[in-house]
Amino acid sequence: MLGKVPSLVLKKYGNELVLSALCDVIATSASETALSSPEATKWWRPVTDRCIQHRDSTVQEAAARAFASVSQLILCDDIVNR
Repeated sequence: MLGKVPSLVLKKYGNELVLSALCDVIATSASETALSSPEATKWWRPVTDRCIQHRDSTVQEAAARAFASVSQLILCDDIVNR
């Protein structure tokens, strides 16, 4: 589902609500199988990366929720060390 979101939306100005919602979808629907596949990494990593870099604290909090869920399912050491 998230793979259908155009990458332009991730970069667009004023996209706080969209990015927060995408991170919340990741946080609530993540599964070990879905997150560990190379195909899935193509959509959830760019979303969470963009959210971490965002200025809005609401978006950053959503990214933290997403990573909290993801880190319970897969090893995130390489992501955190970047």
